[in-house]
This record gives sequence, structure tokens and C-alpha cells, in this order.
Amino acid sequence: MTVYIDKKRTQYKANLHSHSTLSDGKLTEEELIEAYKKEGYSILAITDHETPVRHSGKSTSDFLLLDGYEAYIRPSSKCVYNKFKPEIHLNLIAKRSTNANEKIPAEYMPYIGYNFFYTKYFDKKIAKSVDVARKLKNRYFSKWYINTFIETANRNDYFVFLNHPYWSMMDVEMVNSLEGIHSMEIFNYSSMRINNDEGDIKYYDMYLRREKKKGIFDRKKINRPFCHGADDNHNKGRGFSDSFGGATYILADSLDYDSVSSSILKGDYYASTGLQIKHLEINGKNARIETDDCQTIIMHITPKSSIRVDAPEGSTINCAEFKIPVGCGFVYFSIKSKEGKSAVSRFYEV
Repeated sequence: MTVYIDKKRTQYKANLHSHSTLSDGKLTEEELIEAYKKEGYSILAITDHETPVRHSGKSTSDFLLLDGYEAYIRPSSKCVYNKFKPEIHLNLIAKRSTNANEKIPAEYMPYIGYNFFYTKYFDKKIAKSVDVARKLKNRYFSKWYINTFIETANRNDYFVFLNHPYWSMMDVEMVNSLEGIHSMEIFNYSSMRINNDEGDIKYYDMYLRREKKKGIFDRKKINRPFCHGADDNHNKGRGFSDSFGGATYILADSLDYDSVSSSILKGDYYASTGLQIKHLEINGKNARIETDDCQTIIMHITPKSSIRVDAPEGSTINCAEFKIPVGCGFVYFSIKSKEGKSAVSRFYEV
């Protein structure tokens, strides 16, 4: 029997995608920390656009800041935003709070592919000085370039997270061509507030099937297609709240950078819009899951044949047991409440 989510292990609520006044957010670093701490979060990654500034030095014993930044690649060579064309956004989350490259000052992180037009919010001289891949400065919206960018980020101590593929208008072929992403953002609250449908479980499912078909499910492989949720908050106001709607619950031994990074590496986390998975175990062809009170618990096998347990009318459920059919390869689980809150686990090989 393997226990993947242990009810005895602490779950830290995290927002792994946020923006401050260093780019296009409206709250300062200090204001973001205060706001998320007040709402019960324990971990925050401030991932400003093309801004490789470290924040982990502001961590406290009860609130951890992860270092990272959001990179993007557009069809326009001058990084011109076009709402009718696809693009790709990647969150690069540093695996540790210090730089392996001693030439990079402690307050910054390695920058991938300095480009004048992309550093709208960050000091261009600093960006150029901490660039570790100048050969990638001419950004191209192509499979070769994007995968080379991801590979370079991996080699420079980053987890590479794919952001909001639906908002980015990425087609399935482009998503499935990606190599080396560590996790896919299947809940993005800011995008959900814009388009009402940034629940990207379909992209995740299709990506998993591509990986299975190619035989990439390898226990020795570091980069795996896990999944997470986030706010992508900018806090611009005017009645538009994009905070506290998306989260990732990370199971870690303690609230410190190395422990949390180790859990991210192993995939010890899941995506949520408000519900928690309390316990999840797989014993041969039997699975058991315990959750917050909810309306539906589903074990996903294929889109054609998932197995679900529904609460009787007028009540809720908080646990379910499943028999895993022969030939699945992998399964993952989702839960949903009557109010629309949900959570989705990573995949598990069976």
C-alpha cells in the first residue's frame, strides 16, 4: 500500500503565481504577504513578469516566500501583446534560495534569454548581467525555441510550471509538444474571472495520455507532469478580485525552503479552488480517498469512463473507495462541492 496524501502530514496552503508592484500588480511585496497570511496561506511565490528578484529573504517561521518569475514567449519579436494570437507563459520557480552560479548577486536569480523588449518592468542592465542564456535572446514562438528555453531553465535550477494554457490560447498540439515541464496550472483564478473557464483539467488529461503513449512515465525521471492551482493575482481593484480563489496544497515536513522544494520535486501537492483532500492511498487495485465534505468524488481513468461517487440528494460525502480497472496505466482524482469548489490530485501510476 502506498499513502500519497497522509492525513497526519501537514498541508501548507500556497499561491504559486502572483504579481506585485515590481511588474503589473497593485500590491507591494509587504502587502501581498500580509493579505495572504491573513487568508490562511502559508506559502507565496511572487512571480513578476520577467523580473528575477528573490523574495525568500523575507520569509518568517510561519510564512514562506518562494523565489520565481514569470517568463513569456509571444509571436511578436517585440513582445507585442495580441489578444487574438496564442502565446506561452511559464513560471520559473527556483529550487533553492541561493544561486549555484556565484557570479549572480544574491538578491537576483538566473535570467533566461535577456531580450530588450521583454524586460518592460525590470532594469535592463541588471537583466543582461544575470542572463545565463544569451543565445536565447531572440525569442521565437516555436516548438524548438520553447523546449530549448524550458531545458535551459531546468539546467539552471528551476522548476518549470506551465501557466494558464487556455487563457494563452495554446492549442493541444502545442501543449503536447512541451518537454520538461514540471507541473501544469489547471486552476488560474484570475483567468477564471476573465473567461469563466480556466479549469484546464482537459489539457492535463491529454498531456498525461501523450506521456503514457511515449513511454515517458519513468520513476527515475525528475520532471513529471504534476498539476497545481494558483491565483495569478494582480489586485487591480474596480470590483475585480483575483485573490484567494486558487491554491496548491503542499505536503511538506516543515515550512522551510528546502523541505517545500523537495515536496514540489516529488509531486507531493495538489490543485484546489477551496477543497482539501485529507487522505489518499492506493493498495494494488484498490484506492481510498478522504476529503472535505463535497458533492462528488471522481477517479479519472479516461474521459470516456471515469468512476464517480455522488452524495445522496440533500447531503454530502467525505470519502470513497474505488476498484481500479485493469489496463489504466494511471489514475487521478477530483472532488467538487455543491457550491462549485474543487480539488484535483496529480496522476498516480497503477
